[in-house]
Amino acid sequence: RPAIVVIHGGGGNDGDKQDMREVQACIEFASHGYVALSLNYKKSYKTTSSGSWSTAWPQNIKDAKTAVRWLRKNAATYGIDTNRIGAIGFSWGGNEAAMLALTDGDATLDPASEDGLGTYSTKVACAANFYGAVQIPDYHNMNQFSGNGVPGSSGTMDNATNNYLSASPASRASSSAAPMLLSHGDADLEVMPTQNFALKAALLNAGAKVQGVQMVPGGLHSYYLYDTGSHNTNTNQVTDVRASTLGFFDQYLMPYAPAITSSGTVAGAAGSSFSYQIQANNSPTVYSSTGLPAGISLDSATGILSGTLPSGIGTVPVTITATGPNGTATRTLNLTSTD
Repeated sequence: RPAIVVIHGGGGNDGDKQDMREVQACIEFASHGYVALSLNYKKSYKTTSSGSWSTAWPQNIKDAKTAVRWLRKNAATYGIDTNRIGAIGFSWGGNEAAMLALTDGDATLDPASEDGLGTYSTKVACAANFYGAVQIPDYHNMNQFSGNGVPGSSGTMDNATNNYLSASPASRASSSAAPMLLSHGDADLEVMPTQNFALKAALLNAGAKVQGVQMVPGGLHSYYLYDTGSHNTNTNQVTDVRASTLGFFDQYLMPYAPAITSSGTVAGAAGSSFSYQIQANNSPTVYSSTGLPAGISLDSATGILSGTLPSGIGTVPVTITATGPNGTATRTLNLTSTD
């Protein structure tokens, strides 16, 4: 099965994996056939002694990477296909989801020495950023970079410029990025939609695949996949982005129907013996055919056609089919007899 890592928001100093928005997302994905994992990560906190904020970045993105590795380590237990793991994040979690899509192989953000799971990849196949800040120098000071917001403290942009850039997915766009879905409310005043548009532009300029920005009319910050109006300028407006969101992840994570990849022609002397293997990807389990001439049989379990070519000179078209749990593929196989 495919799996989804769900990453909560909170600006890097708030939020929890059990928040209602994240639980709802997990339920939606699980109901759709995914394994869903909501995670916690290191957050910044205000110390009681000095009143300053602790540092959380980059440990928070490292924690997200550890969660991806944990899924791979436990893939057999939960029936996960390790090649089909994606990520979705809300608000600050969207930043982390985008970073997962962009930073596989970045040694500076690799938690291998801390989590003991270095043999497992942190790679995700696709990711979605829901209204997260992704161009932080154009956003505002954030506690998680340490400091208390006072100009000159370690967390403000004048002293942590490199960290703000390093934590900005828009500054890391590359052609190797995993495909991304970007979603934003057009009335979001907490994290402006320009943030996601900046990421979209950077990804497109780099040659990466990006879907969106998916705009939610009247959408305020923090809307759910399904929201009855609590995060919309029109409180009677239902926000429902489940179909578009699941559609995006299905495109990259759900198994595909088989595709027949073997040659479309068998040629040989009329009446000569032959054996032909129907080859197909995406795990076909049953093979069939229509129009087989006499003297030729198909093993429905292995996909092997065998027998003798027709005795008459010419070509006989046969339809071959490969069927798997997620669909069927057909093609024409031309049996050509020569003199």
